[in-house]
Amino acid sequence: MLDIKDSLPEALNNSEYFGLFIYQDDGRIVRANKRIADMLDYDEREFIGKSFLDFVIDPENEIKDTISRRTRGEEFLKEDARYIFKSKKGSLIPISICSYTVSHGGKPSGLVLVIDKAKEKSYEKLFLSISQINQLIVRVADEETLLRKICDIFVDTVGYDAATVGYIDGSMLFKQKYTKARTNEHEERLRSLIIGVDLDTPYGKGSVARAFASERVSLVSDVLKERDMSYWHDYYRRFNINSTCSIPILKNNKVEYIFLLLDSMQSSFSENKIDKIIELAGSCAGKIADIIEGALKSGEISASDIWDRNYIPVPDTTPQKYTTLFTGFVKNRIQPVQDKYLRMNPNFRFFVLTDDNGYVAAHNGINDQPLTGDYKKDLYGNRSMRIFDDPVGLSVARNTDRFIVQTYPRDTGEIMSDVGVPVFIGGRHWGGIRVGAGEDRMNLLEEIQLDVSFALEKIDNYLKLLSLQEKLKIAAFYDALTGLPNRRALTDELEKAIERAIRQKWQMAVAMIDLDGFKPVNDAYGHEAGDTVLQVIGRRMRDSLRKTDFVARIGGDEFVLILEDCKNIDSLMPVFKKLEESIRVPVALSGNNTISVGLSMGVHLCVLDHAVSADILLRYADNALYQSKEHKADRKYYWTLTDKFN
Repeated sequence: MLDIKDSLPEALNNSEYFGLFIYQDDGRIVRANKRIADMLDYDEREFIGKSFLDFVIDPENEIKDTISRRTRGEEFLKEDARYIFKSKKGSLIPISICSYTVSHGGKPSGLVLVIDKAKEKSYEKLFLSISQINQLIVRVADEETLLRKICDIFVDTVGYDAATVGYIDGSMLFKQKYTKARTNEHEERLRSLIIGVDLDTPYGKGSVARAFASERVSLVSDVLKERDMSYWHDYYRRFNINSTCSIPILKNNKVEYIFLLLDSMQSSFSENKIDKIIELAGSCAGKIADIIEGALKSGEISASDIWDRNYIPVPDTTPQKYTTLFTGFVKNRIQPVQDKYLRMNPNFRFFVLTDDNGYVAAHNGINDQPLTGDYKKDLYGNRSMRIFDDPVGLSVARNTDRFIVQTYPRDTGEIMSDVGVPVFIGGRHWGGIRVGAGEDRMNLLEEIQLDVSFALEKIDNYLKLLSLQEKLKIAAFYDALTGLPNRRALTDELEKAIERAIRQKWQMAVAMIDLDGFKPVNDAYGHEAGDTVLQVIGRRMRDSLRKTDFVARIGGDEFVLILEDCKNIDSLMPVFKKLEESIRVPVALSGNNTISVGLSMGVHLCVLDHAVSADILLRYADNALYQSKEHKADRKYYWTLTDKFN
């Protein structure tokens, strides 16, 4: 328990962000910092001796219960509450509080940290950009538009002076894809800048180069003081640029793009932290669960490895250390994920995965951790040591379905934010993730690293999702053999074509094709040869049609055409002739063999003045195809036309 003697630790007493006071069993305030007094319009000396209950709106008596528990000496359970404080002048102030049990004058007391919600608005610049970007990610359907619109948001909505996004080419130069600035003159000048990542050149030592080399956000708070960036000082002075931020976008574990933000404000890149710590920890928890679930499905690990608590003693260790059946899996698959998330911000003190008994499955040793003595020594190399015995840690590990936040002072005066997020595997609670971050070291420049990294994690996931969606779309709407649209895609397109025909008042045609002489190909040469013929014929059909026409393969050797804006059947004759000529050209097979196929086609030509189903038009075309095949011996053309269903 932290012992507060005659004075508060300096970091707490002088905080511009946290209001802080200490109260005893009757709610009387015995210590306070200047920030809380200013927040409530009191003189600092006048504030001491007031009762906590004098200025808090507490209709449910929640605060009284908190006071009772704190001054009984109970440790921190869960506080991230929202309350309303009433100032001396009577104004109502929305605040967030976190409280912790401390010792003051030898008596258990309550220490309360107060965040003025209105004060948080001073940190809103980057928050606004992230909020806009997250909304954008949901709406934008392609990568190019996404990158362009993010630049627009940074300048038009958030208010940075300029933003550009680009990539590193083979000459180690930053090639701008899209550039946005407040004025046309600035935009043109920024586009003309030479920016590189080769450290041996005068234009290769800026924040872009640092971001490219480290794969992390690079921030410069006062560019004119950076000698390495003197190559661009004239530009900075001309357009009053004082700070820059370079944000690398990773794809396939490589830097694909870099955003470069420029602003006239020094140290302008900042934001609130705790919510992003929570979201980042939640993202990591989801990623770890996905890895474990995938490994279970593939058989890489078994259910007993994950769910049976087999703690195996490590021989010859004093004090005794333990390992688990899936230690190797954790080291190779889970640990890199945690390392990645920890690297997103240098102010994280620890990032620990525990099972539902509170035993450590994976931990980080990248940054200095708030562990001392035997705990710190034993944590390294010991993946099953129980280090979180507190109620908060165990409730995260065991059964909670929500995040938990602790904010508390350390003996050094540093404010710690300790976040717990549960991990579910296959919908079943498995354990939790604990993330700890120090507050007083997060200056304005460092804060953006967490915020932007979280936004970029979403962007990177979105870009991967685009690729996955494209693959799923191809699988769902395209024929795997020919690459042509399939029956599902045909139905969607035909419904749209019907709507266009009604709206534009034009004729349209639906044609169904069946290849003649295809079955003997499979019989004589095998199915591989048959596949070759279908691929070649499908490509020829696509190349023979007009740009506005649509062709799909619906199975076997059957194809369907949609032909829009047809004046009459005579206007389609050139299309039909070109189609026939291309299909009748012999197809080359392996072994110097060739094969020729013909075709029969049924065409339904119609004018629509009301909505009809796609199935109806396909039935008309199918009926016409049947008539064409029935009269193959005496038909004038390879196609038969119908304007009604017989």
